[in-house]
Parts: sequence; structure tokens; C-alpha cells
Amino acid sequence: MTTRGNARDQLLDEPGCRGMGWKITATATASGLTASTTDPRVARAAVASEGLTGYWLYFPSGASANQVRMIASVSVSSGTTTITTDGPNYNETLTGVTAYILSVDPNHINSLFNDALAELFTEFEIPLAHGPTDYDMSAAADTDWTESGATDTKTTTAADVFSGRQAMTVANAGAGDYTRSGVVRLGQSRKALFFGVWKADVGTGVLRLRDSANNSLDTLSHDEEEFVYGAKLYAGSSTVEGVELDLEGTESTADIDWDCAGIVRPEDYIFRLPSWIDHRFNLRAVCKARWHTSKDTNLWYAFSKTLEALQEGVHYRYIRRPGEANPYAIELTEQGHAEANLTEHPLWLVGLRPYSDIATFSDDTTSHPVPEDELVAKVKVYLGLSYRDKFPALAEIADREERKAKTNARTEEPPQERWSGPIGGRRI
Repeated sequence: MTTRGNARDQLLDEPGCRGMGWKITATATASGLTASTTDPRVARAAVASEGLTGYWLYFPSGASANQVRMIASVSVSSGTTTITTDGPNYNETLTGVTAYILSVDPNHINSLFNDALAELFTEFEIPLAHGPTDYDMSAAADTDWTESGATDTKTTTAADVFSGRQAMTVANAGAGDYTRSGVVRLGQSRKALFFGVWKADVGTGVLRLRDSANNSLDTLSHDEEEFVYGAKLYAGSSTVEGVELDLEGTESTADIDWDCAGIVRPEDYIFRLPSWIDHRFNLRAVCKARWHTSKDTNLWYAFSKTLEALQEGVHYRYIRRPGEANPYAIELTEQGHAEANLTEHPLWLVGLRPYSDIATFSDDTTSHPVPEDELVAKVKVYLGLSYRDKFPALAEIADREERKAKTNARTEEPPQERWSGPIGGRRI
């Protein structure tokens, strides 16, 4: 995991960045314009011919109003450097805390870290469904699910996540408690495939399909601590025009981890895509899943899954219409729809998700999953392009470092294999 503070520290140590500044320990006093440090590097720079006037003093742990000041003058006495800033006055005392003296506006450097997250990508794998909102549990908050007795919380604990970045834990307070999804619209007498991936840390987890009038339509249940995948087809009714999912625990002590829970209208050909698949290159593959180890009727052990890629142009096409309300989608062809067999299992999507869609940096201490070497290499590119006068060799160094970071981070793809069966494409 990476923090913005650690990434900045690494940036200051990188070739071509040595003139950017230093990380120091400093003190600032409320109601004044000055700060002080005993760091010898600052003292040496203060008495050098170029001095530190025009540099920036940055206190990451300070209140927002006290973090950034431009240096107006410096003086050195008995090993202590006193830094006078342009103001305004500090309105808090910061004693012996981490600070930085930088030749580049620290607010701009912080912005570049977040800019880099938008151009760095991680591979993501999710099922394709028509709903409900947050069926893949990727939303930061749990507001798309409504608790009834149970408490639902998003978790990034590795043992509680089957795939993706996070899952949702639903903990009961009483028997039969649940959290409920929003409504997925369904035409009269139309079919619905409901599915999920979950495990039961305590008790029994029940995936329940309801109509919007609160009538239970069907269920899938699992009581083991290993992830299972379950899917079941609802035949439809002339009186049902909307369905919902309950993520339910049977016992009062039930504690269930839900990796995904979705609904597919198997007669549909169009699937709307997440907002992060906003360019064709973000879509790596649309796949049919095969589940090789059965647990029970309509249940399979989740880690027995393999994926087989459909062929773009033969089985589906990617749609990008940025001016529309729902701009990104895939549309199955007749052949693709027939071979997908959506009455049994959903399709799965493999894509490249920008790290900025997972989270952005707002402080120096919060951890982020972006690899530090990739982040630093990308920020060096931006610095080299933005400050050619300060770092004339940095753009060339940064390009080289970015290529190296991408090579090191690349996961080798399995050999491409042609399939003799109806799917075609390659296994991924």
C-alpha cells in the first residue's frame, strides 16, 4: 500500500529530483509568520548564494489554512534556521512535526499525485448484471443497500473478498435480519437470473429474491466459510414488474461476507458498463464463466471458476456514446447471446480500472493500493513536462522510469489458446 507522504519522500530521492527540496522537522508558532528547524541542509542552503527565497514551506499535518506558505527570508543562528514566510500568520502551534521545503508549490505536487491516479490502471474482474446498483460491492459506501436489523459495512480485508477491491459484510442483530437492494425493473412474465458470491463466517447466508411488493420469490443458501457462487432462474410472473435482493442471515449471530449479488434479465442483449470503462482500451475481455466444482444444486465453489473470452465483433460490440445519459455499454450479437446462455450464469467482464476511481489522495497518511513505483514514475513525467526550467533532464528520465515500472507491474498473460467449442476466443 502507498501513502502520499511516502511517495513524496521517494520522489525527493529520485534521480533528477534532488533539487526539489527536503523533508525536515520544523516548528511553527501560532500568531506569527515564522518557523524554525535545526536541519543542517536547510542551514547550508540558507547561506548559499541562491538562498531559499521563493521556496515553499509545507506542513502536511497542519490545518488546511496553515499547510502552505511561501518563504520570504531565512536567517541562521547557532545551528537554527529561522524561516520567515509571506503569511498569513499561523493560527496554530506545530511543534517538532514533519515539514518540507520545496522548490515547487506543494499544492501542485499533491494535485499531480491525483492526476497520476487517473492515468494508472489496475485489472478488475466483475460480473455483468442489469442491477441492482452496487451489485459488485465496489461503491465506497453502503448507501445503495437498506439495512433491516442487520448492519452492513464495506470491507477490504483480503480473506473476506473473493475478487475485486472490496466486499460487504452483513452482521445480524436478530434472526432473519438482512440488507436489501434497490428495485431492478422486470417486464411482466419476464425471466430473471439472480446470483451471488458469498461465504458464511458465522451462521447461514441466504440470497433471497423478492418482488417489489415484498413477496419472497426464491432463495439460495450457504453455511460454509468458503466462498460459493450461486445462480438460479426465476421464471417470471404476470403480476411482477420489479425484483429486489435480500442479503440475509438465518441466525441472530450470522455474519456473512458478500462479494457480489446481482440480477440479469437473460432475454436482454444490452448491458450498461461501469463509468470507468469509458474507452475501448479499458475493456480487456467479456467472458463466459465455467464453474467446475459443484457444492449443491445451483451452488458451486467460487474458486473453481475459469473464464473463456468471447470474441469482439463476433459475440459482442462495445458502445461508447459520451453524450448520452448511459454512455457505455456492450451489445451482444445473436450468436453471442445464444452462446452466453444467460439463463444459467452471468457473463464476466475483465477491465482496466483507473486507480482514481477507487480512491484519491486527500492527506499524507491514508493508504492507497496504487504501486508506489508506478505513481512516482508518472509524477516525474508530469514534473518534467511542467517544470522544464527547474528539472531539464527529468522528462527523459521519467519516460524511462515509467516504462520500467509498467514492465515490472505487468502480469504475464496465459498463452492464447483457440477453442474448438462454440465460445471461440482465448482463455484468460
